[in-house]
Amino acid sequence: MKIMMGISMLIAATLTSCEKDIDVDLPAYQSKIVIEGSIESGEPAMVFITRSTDYFQKYDMETITNMFVTDAVVTVTNQSGIVDSLRFMMDPAQPMPVFYKGSTVLGETGGTYKLKVVVGGKEYLSTTTILPAIPLDSMNFVEQDESNHAGIVRASFTDPAGVHNYYRIFTKVLGTDDIFLPVWGGASFDDRLIDGIHTFGDIYRGDKSNLIQNDTLSSEQMLNSHYFLPGDTVVVKWCSIDYSSYQFWYSADVEIYSGGNPFTSPAPIISNIPNALGVWCGYGTCLDTIVIPAGNAKHISRKISKVRGR
Repeated sequence: MKIMMGISMLIAATLTSCEKDIDVDLPAYQSKIVIEGSIESGEPAMVFITRSTDYFQKYDMETITNMFVTDAVVTVTNQSGIVDSLRFMMDPAQPMPVFYKGSTVLGETGGTYKLKVVVGGKEYLSTTTILPAIPLDSMNFVEQDESNHAGIVRASFTDPAGVHNYYRIFTKVLGTDDIFLPVWGGASFDDRLIDGIHTFGDIYRGDKSNLIQNDTLSSEQMLNSHYFLPGDTVVVKWCSIDYSSYQFWYSADVEIYSGGNPFTSPAPIISNIPNALGVWCGYGTCLDTIVIPAGNAKHISRKISKVRGR
Protein backbone atom coordinates (compact mmCIF):
# COMPACT_ATOMS: atom_id res chain seq x y z
CA MET A 1 0.00 0.00 0.00
CA LYS A 2 2.95 2.18 -0.64
CA ILE A 3 1.72 4.49 -3.37
CA MET A 4 -0.12 6.79 -0.97
CA MET A 5 3.07 8.34 0.39
CA GLY A 6 3.71 9.60 -3.14
CA ILE A 7 0.16 10.78 -3.70
CA SER A 8 0.45 12.73 -0.45
CA MET A 9 3.18 14.87 -2.00
CA LEU A 10 1.18 16.80 -4.60
CA ILE A 11 3.31 18.50 -7.20
CA ALA A 12 3.21 22.19 -7.97
CA ALA A 13 5.45 23.60 -10.70
CA THR A 14 7.28 26.86 -11.34
CA LEU A 15 7.95 28.16 -14.82
CA THR A 16 11.26 29.51 -16.08
CA SER A 17 12.22 31.30 -19.26
CA CYS A 18 15.51 31.48 -21.11
CA GLU A 19 15.12 35.28 -21.21
CA LYS A 20 13.95 36.26 -17.73
CA ASP A 21 12.77 34.82 -14.46
CA ILE A 22 9.05 34.59 -13.84
CA ASP A 23 7.76 34.74 -10.28
CA VAL A 24 4.66 32.68 -9.63
CA ASP A 25 2.55 33.24 -6.53
CA LEU A 26 1.25 29.85 -5.50
CA PRO A 27 -1.97 29.66 -3.49
CA ALA A 28 -1.77 28.41 0.07
CA TYR A 29 -1.63 24.62 0.06
CA GLN A 30 -4.73 22.82 1.34
CA SER A 31 -3.95 19.38 2.77
CA LYS A 32 -6.32 16.53 1.93
CA ILE A 33 -6.99 13.17 3.52
CA VAL A 34 -5.39 10.26 1.65
CA ILE A 35 -6.96 6.81 2.05
CA GLU A 36 -5.84 3.49 0.68
CA GLY A 37 -8.07 0.62 1.73
CA SER A 38 -8.51 -2.94 0.57
CA ILE A 39 -10.43 -6.09 1.38
CA GLU A 40 -9.76 -9.38 -0.36
CA SER A 41 -11.20 -12.87 -0.43
CA GLY A 42 -10.87 -14.52 2.98
CA GLU A 43 -9.17 -11.53 4.62
CA PRO A 44 -10.26 -8.57 6.78
CA ALA A 45 -10.07 -4.99 5.58
CA MET A 46 -6.86 -2.97 5.86
CA VAL A 47 -6.85 0.82 5.56
CA PHE A 48 -3.94 3.29 5.46
CA ILE A 49 -4.71 6.95 6.14
CA THR A 50 -2.37 9.92 5.70
CA ARG A 51 -2.53 13.64 5.00
CA SER A 52 -1.22 15.05 1.75
CA THR A 53 1.61 17.55 2.04
CA ASP A 54 2.95 20.49 0.08
CA TYR A 55 5.56 19.42 -2.48
CA PHE A 56 7.75 22.39 -1.51
CA GLN A 57 7.55 21.75 2.22
CA LYS A 58 10.74 20.94 4.10
CA TYR A 59 10.70 17.25 4.99
CA ASP A 60 12.07 15.86 8.21
CA MET A 61 11.07 13.11 10.62
CA GLU A 62 8.45 15.31 12.29
CA THR A 63 6.86 16.19 8.95
CA ILE A 64 6.63 12.55 7.92
CA THR A 65 5.26 11.47 11.30
CA ASN A 66 2.55 14.14 11.12
CA MET A 67 1.39 12.76 7.76
CA PHE A 68 0.00 9.64 9.45
CA VAL A 69 -3.55 9.84 10.76
CA THR A 70 -3.75 7.90 14.02
CA ASP A 71 -7.08 9.08 15.43
CA ALA A 72 -9.54 8.11 12.67
CA VAL A 73 -12.70 6.09 13.24
CA VAL A 74 -12.86 3.45 10.52
CA THR A 75 -15.67 0.95 9.88
CA VAL A 76 -16.50 -1.54 7.14
CA THR A 77 -20.05 -2.81 6.65
CA ASN A 78 -20.84 -5.87 4.53
CA GLN A 79 -23.96 -6.62 2.48
CA SER A 80 -25.57 -8.33 5.51
CA GLY A 81 -25.26 -5.18 7.60
CA ILE A 82 -22.48 -6.52 9.84
CA VAL A 83 -20.22 -3.68 10.95
CA ASP A 84 -16.51 -4.19 11.59
CA SER A 85 -14.70 -1.49 13.59
CA LEU A 86 -11.11 -1.43 12.42
CA ARG A 87 -8.36 -1.22 15.04
CA PHE A 88 -5.32 1.03 14.80
CA MET A 89 -2.17 -1.07 14.44
CA MET A 90 1.56 -0.78 13.80
CA ASP A 91 3.69 -3.17 11.73
CA PRO A 92 7.14 -2.15 10.44
CA ALA A 93 6.94 -4.87 7.74
CA GLN A 94 4.24 -2.88 5.94
CA PRO A 95 5.18 -0.18 3.40
CA MET A 96 3.52 2.27 5.75
CA PRO A 97 3.92 1.08 9.35
CA VAL A 98 0.65 2.46 10.77
CA PHE A 99 -2.78 1.35 9.57
CA TYR A 100 -6.25 0.19 10.55
CA LYS A 101 -7.24 -3.46 10.33
CA GLY A 102 -10.56 -5.29 10.65
CA SER A 103 -11.30 -8.60 12.37
CA THR A 104 -14.94 -9.67 12.08
CA VAL A 105 -15.86 -9.00 8.42
CA LEU A 106 -13.93 -11.11 5.92
CA GLY A 107 -14.02 -10.66 2.18
CA GLU A 108 -16.29 -12.99 0.17
CA THR A 109 -16.76 -13.36 -3.56
CA GLY A 110 -19.79 -11.33 -4.62
CA GLY A 111 -19.78 -9.34 -1.38
CA THR A 112 -20.26 -5.57 -1.25
CA TYR A 113 -18.40 -3.54 1.37
CA LYS A 114 -19.00 0.01 2.53
CA LEU A 115 -16.07 1.93 3.97
CA LYS A 116 -16.61 4.81 6.37
CA VAL A 117 -13.70 6.90 7.62
CA VAL A 118 -14.21 9.78 10.08
CA VAL A 119 -11.34 12.22 10.58
CA GLY A 120 -11.76 15.51 12.42
CA GLY A 121 -15.54 15.27 12.22
CA LYS A 122 -15.56 14.77 8.44
CA GLU A 123 -16.86 11.56 6.84
CA TYR A 124 -15.38 9.82 3.82
CA LEU A 125 -17.49 7.07 2.23
CA SER A 126 -16.90 4.55 -0.53
CA THR A 127 -18.20 1.16 -1.66
CA THR A 128 -16.44 -1.73 -3.38
CA THR A 129 -17.32 -5.24 -4.52
CA ILE A 130 -15.24 -8.42 -4.55
CA LEU A 131 -15.64 -9.92 -8.02
CA PRO A 132 -15.04 -13.60 -8.89
CA ALA A 133 -11.38 -14.44 -9.34
CA ILE A 134 -10.30 -15.57 -12.80
CA PRO A 135 -8.13 -18.71 -12.41
CA LEU A 136 -4.82 -19.10 -14.19
CA ASP A 137 -4.33 -21.99 -16.61
CA SER A 138 -0.56 -22.35 -16.26
CA MET A 139 2.64 -20.58 -15.26
CA ASN A 140 6.03 -20.90 -16.96
CA PHE A 141 9.46 -19.62 -16.09
CA VAL A 142 11.22 -18.09 -19.10
CA GLU A 143 14.93 -17.33 -18.82
CA GLN A 144 15.93 -13.85 -20.00
CA ASP A 145 19.52 -13.44 -18.81
CA GLU A 146 21.96 -16.22 -19.72
CA SER A 147 24.67 -14.85 -17.42
CA ASN A 148 22.78 -15.67 -14.23
CA HIS A 149 19.79 -17.63 -15.59
CA ALA A 150 17.33 -15.03 -14.27
CA GLY A 151 14.00 -14.47 -15.95
CA ILE A 152 10.28 -13.82 -15.83
CA VAL A 153 7.12 -15.75 -15.01
CA ARG A 154 4.71 -16.14 -17.91
CA ALA A 155 1.11 -16.80 -16.84
CA SER A 156 -1.61 -17.99 -19.22
CA PHE A 157 -5.31 -17.51 -18.60
CA THR A 158 -8.65 -17.32 -20.38
CA ASP A 159 -10.60 -14.10 -20.05
CA PRO A 160 -14.38 -14.68 -19.71
CA ALA A 161 -16.20 -13.54 -22.84
CA GLY A 162 -18.80 -10.79 -22.87
CA VAL A 163 -17.92 -9.41 -19.42
CA HIS A 164 -15.78 -6.39 -18.62
CA ASN A 165 -12.91 -7.65 -16.48
CA TYR A 166 -10.23 -5.70 -14.64
CA TYR A 167 -7.11 -7.19 -13.11
CA ARG A 168 -4.29 -6.33 -10.70
CA ILE A 169 -1.30 -8.64 -10.23
CA PHE A 170 1.14 -9.10 -7.34
CA THR A 171 4.06 -11.40 -6.53
CA LYS A 172 5.88 -12.42 -3.39
CA VAL A 173 9.26 -14.18 -3.26
CA LEU A 174 9.13 -16.41 -0.19
CA GLY A 175 11.90 -15.79 2.29
CA THR A 176 12.71 -12.42 0.69
CA ASP A 177 9.57 -10.29 0.42
CA ASP A 178 7.54 -9.45 3.52
CA ILE A 179 4.44 -8.56 1.51
CA PHE A 180 2.96 -8.99 -1.97
CA LEU A 181 4.39 -6.44 -4.41
CA PRO A 182 2.56 -5.08 -7.47
CA VAL A 183 4.38 -6.37 -10.55
CA TRP A 184 6.81 -4.00 -12.21
CA GLY A 185 5.79 -2.12 -15.34
CA GLY A 186 2.14 -1.61 -14.42
CA ALA A 187 0.20 -4.11 -12.36
CA SER A 188 -3.29 -3.18 -13.57
CA PHE A 189 -4.95 -3.91 -16.92
CA ASP A 190 -8.35 -4.56 -18.48
CA ASP A 191 -9.67 -6.98 -21.11
CA ARG A 192 -10.50 -4.56 -23.94
CA LEU A 193 -8.09 -6.36 -26.28
CA ILE A 194 -8.41 -9.88 -24.87
CA ASP A 195 -12.13 -10.35 -24.21
CA GLY A 196 -12.92 -14.05 -24.35
CA ILE A 197 -9.41 -14.94 -25.49
CA HIS A 198 -6.91 -17.43 -24.10
CA THR A 199 -3.76 -15.35 -23.66
CA PHE A 200 -0.71 -14.86 -21.47
CA GLY A 201 1.02 -12.13 -19.52
CA ASP A 202 4.66 -11.65 -18.55
CA ILE A 203 5.18 -11.06 -14.83
CA TYR A 204 8.16 -9.12 -13.51
CA ARG A 205 9.20 -8.77 -9.90
CA GLY A 206 7.89 -5.62 -8.25
CA ASP A 207 9.70 -2.91 -6.28
CA LYS A 208 9.42 -2.48 -2.54
CA SER A 209 8.77 1.17 -3.32
CA ASN A 210 7.74 2.68 -6.64
CA LEU A 211 8.60 6.12 -5.33
CA ILE A 212 12.38 5.72 -5.12
CA GLN A 213 13.88 4.83 -8.49
CA ASN A 214 17.57 4.36 -9.23
CA ASP A 215 18.00 6.75 -12.16
CA THR A 216 21.65 5.69 -12.61
CA LEU A 217 20.57 2.38 -14.17
CA SER A 218 20.30 1.93 -17.90
CA SER A 219 17.02 0.64 -19.30
CA GLU A 220 18.59 -2.81 -19.69
CA GLN A 221 19.87 -2.79 -16.10
CA MET A 222 16.46 -1.65 -14.86
CA LEU A 223 14.80 -4.53 -16.71
CA ASN A 224 17.31 -7.06 -15.35
CA SER A 225 16.73 -5.86 -11.79
CA HIS A 226 13.12 -7.06 -12.05
CA TYR A 227 13.89 -10.64 -13.05
CA PHE A 228 13.35 -13.59 -10.74
CA LEU A 229 16.44 -15.57 -9.77
CA PRO A 230 17.20 -19.30 -9.79
CA GLY A 231 15.98 -20.86 -6.55
CA ASP A 232 13.24 -18.26 -5.97
CA THR A 233 9.86 -19.54 -4.83
CA VAL A 234 7.39 -17.08 -6.35
CA VAL A 235 3.77 -16.76 -5.22
CA VAL A 236 1.59 -15.01 -7.80
CA LYS A 237 -1.57 -13.26 -6.57
CA TRP A 238 -3.89 -12.74 -9.54
CA CYS A 239 -6.75 -10.40 -8.63
CA SER A 240 -10.04 -9.29 -10.13
CA ILE A 241 -11.06 -5.73 -9.24
CA ASP A 242 -14.06 -3.53 -10.03
CA TYR A 243 -14.05 -0.66 -12.51
CA SER A 244 -13.66 2.25 -10.08
CA SER A 245 -10.70 0.53 -8.40
CA TYR A 246 -9.16 -0.13 -11.81
CA GLN A 247 -9.52 3.55 -12.74
CA PHE A 248 -7.55 4.53 -9.65
CA TRP A 249 -4.78 1.94 -9.97
CA TYR A 250 -4.34 2.35 -13.72
CA SER A 251 -4.10 6.15 -13.45
CA ALA A 252 -1.71 5.77 -10.50
CA ASP A 253 0.48 3.33 -12.46
CA VAL A 254 0.63 5.78 -15.38
CA GLU A 255 1.81 8.52 -13.03
CA ILE A 256 4.40 6.27 -11.35
CA TYR A 257 5.94 4.94 -14.52
CA SER A 258 5.94 8.26 -16.37
CA GLY A 259 8.13 9.50 -13.53
CA GLY A 260 6.63 12.96 -13.71
CA ASN A 261 7.99 13.33 -17.24
CA PRO A 262 6.97 16.84 -18.45
CA PHE A 263 6.72 15.59 -22.05
CA THR A 264 3.96 13.12 -21.24
CA SER A 265 0.32 14.09 -21.25
CA PRO A 266 -0.80 15.06 -17.74
CA ALA A 267 -3.40 12.71 -16.31
CA PRO A 268 -4.99 13.02 -12.88
CA ILE A 269 -5.08 10.09 -10.49
CA ILE A 270 -8.75 9.11 -10.29
CA SER A 271 -9.87 8.54 -6.70
CA ASN A 272 -12.96 6.45 -5.92
CA ILE A 273 -13.39 8.07 -2.48
CA PRO A 274 -15.30 11.37 -2.77
CA ASN A 275 -13.63 14.39 -1.13
CA ALA A 276 -10.44 12.42 -0.47
CA LEU A 277 -7.50 11.10 -2.43
CA GLY A 278 -7.16 7.36 -2.76
CA VAL A 279 -8.94 4.07 -3.27
CA TRP A 280 -11.18 1.54 -1.56
CA CYS A 281 -10.60 -1.70 -3.46
CA GLY A 282 -12.04 -5.21 -3.27
CA TYR A 283 -9.84 -8.04 -4.53
CA GLY A 284 -11.07 -11.39 -5.77
CA THR A 285 -7.84 -13.39 -5.51
CA CYS A 286 -6.27 -16.57 -6.80
CA LEU A 287 -2.89 -17.67 -5.45
CA ASP A 288 -0.43 -20.06 -7.00
CA THR A 289 3.25 -20.82 -6.64
CA ILE A 290 6.10 -21.55 -9.02
CA VAL A 291 9.61 -22.58 -7.99
CA ILE A 292 12.37 -21.21 -10.20
CA PRO A 293 14.83 -24.08 -10.61
CA ALA A 294 18.51 -23.56 -9.94
CA GLY A 295 20.89 -23.63 -12.90
CA ASN A 296 20.15 -23.30 -16.60
CA ALA A 297 16.41 -23.33 -17.22
CA LYS A 298 15.57 -21.45 -20.41
CA HIS A 299 11.91 -22.40 -20.37
CA ILE A 300 10.56 -24.40 -17.45
CA SER A 301 6.83 -25.06 -17.44
CA ARG A 302 4.82 -25.55 -14.30
CA LYS A 303 1.29 -26.60 -15.18
CA ILE A 304 -1.20 -25.49 -12.56
CA SER A 305 -3.06 -28.52 -11.31
CA LYS A 306 -5.10 -26.61 -8.79
CA VAL A 307 -5.52 -22.88 -8.41
CA ARG A 308 -6.36 -21.85 -4.88
CA GLY A 309 -8.83 -18.99 -4.77
CA ARG A 310 -9.36 -17.03 -1.59
